[in-house]
Amino acid sequence: NRSKADGIPNRTANGLCKVNNHMMNKIFVFINKNLEKIILITAILFSLGSFIYYYDQGLTTAYGDAQARLNISRRVFDNLTPGLAQLGGVWLPLPQLLMLPTIWNKFMWQSGLSGSIVSMPMYVLAVYFTYKLIYFVTKEKFRALLGVAVFGLNINFLYLQTTSMGETIFLATFIAGIYFLTLWIKTHKLTHLIISSFAFFLTSINRYEGWLVALVAAIIVVITTLKTKGRSYAEGKVILFGSVSFLGIMLWFVWQTIIFYDPLYFLHQEFFSKTLNFVNSKNIVLSILTYVYSLKHFLGIGVIFLSVIGLISILYTYFKNQNKKINLYENLPLFLLFIPPLFIIVTLYNNIIPIAVPEININHQATDFLNIRYALFGLPAIAVLSSLILTSKKLLNIIIVIIILTNSILLSPFFGKQITALRDAQILDIDSNQFKMWIKQNYTNKYIYCSCNIL
Repeated sequence: NRSKADGIPNRTANGLCKVNNHMMNKIFVFINKNLEKIILITAILFSLGSFIYYYDQGLTTAYGDAQARLNISRRVFDNLTPGLAQLGGVWLPLPQLLMLPTIWNKFMWQSGLSGSIVSMPMYVLAVYFTYKLIYFVTKEKFRALLGVAVFGLNINFLYLQTTSMGETIFLATFIAGIYFLTLWIKTHKLTHLIISSFAFFLTSINRYEGWLVALVAAIIVVITTLKTKGRSYAEGKVILFGSVSFLGIMLWFVWQTIIFYDPLYFLHQEFFSKTLNFVNSKNIVLSILTYVYSLKHFLGIGVIFLSVIGLISILYTYFKNQNKKINLYENLPLFLLFIPPLFIIVTLYNNIIPIAVPEININHQATDFLNIRYALFGLPAIAVLSSLILTSKKLLNIIIVIIILTNSILLSPFFGKQITALRDAQILDIDSNQFKMWIKQNYTNKYIYCSCNIL
């Protein structure tokens, strides 16, 4: 009827419909065939776009810790006593080491580009391996696409990957290690085990959370090999895996001994958190709530809701034995996703790392956000769980997509509010004018010795 009213013969209208359907099918086939490449290119574009936006505003060095990492790396070249000993003994050295090839250049150092060009490729790799991991586990590209959207579209993550902070590097090596360990359990190819152990080695020389991750990963290797291959096979693979993944930890103890004459030097340093009275100290409920609130602010309530539904869904199908494809031993590496968040909660409980959220102030003061970026360590688990919602209903899939996109938009600065990561970065911002005034009044042409990283 419509074709007659529009003056188009029925035969012509049917032909146009067939052409359109044929074109749509070609597009879907192309996307399906090249989805990995499309995700990789999209991640690169998002990374570059985010960098251009924040660099133009001078925000890539907003974090005091970002400035400190740049300065630590720079001191290896530009110092009264240059050398690798300037890497120090508290922060693990990987981010600073990766900046060494460019940090000697004054512009690269002062602009923060030395850190950005390290973090940005790591963001791309983290997005890529998140997709690979979810697709390998679920065997469904749509689920993998949902998970990688939760992971890669987080506005706070997109900001952090423009800085010289170590979180983006951690996520890239962490997820790569889990992916290749999962691959090895399925294929038993030695190459996969070696790559996994090397990824965990890099994780362990980046953040202390990586130490626990490497340990639990080794336990997973023991469990899976004993179950499937026997004791002799397990011993060889565990020794191989451990000799690589634990190498960074052992080297750190050696470094501490050589440079500071104390293998536990990093444990003996007094951090500012030790002097504060945190309300979540020795209170497991408040420690958990603090981290949950940080997840809400940093990642968004929408994806947290989806991850909870995904967890319930996968537990239901496992215990009801409705999905025989679920193999607990083959998927054991996925439990590693929960190790960094658990590590943070334990440090909160033991008064080691402070996290402040408006709902629970760490020291009974009107603190906005502090160290809330540690919520980023929960992003891989939330991304994977969000992709595990078991549904074949098209309407529900559309609703899930809408929730993910809405969650990303609500976290963005489109509504006139500053993103959470920047509020976290600037809460400990130092007034440079006060510093300049102090130098003007007190400097006497002598060396100033200071433990402050900002200097």
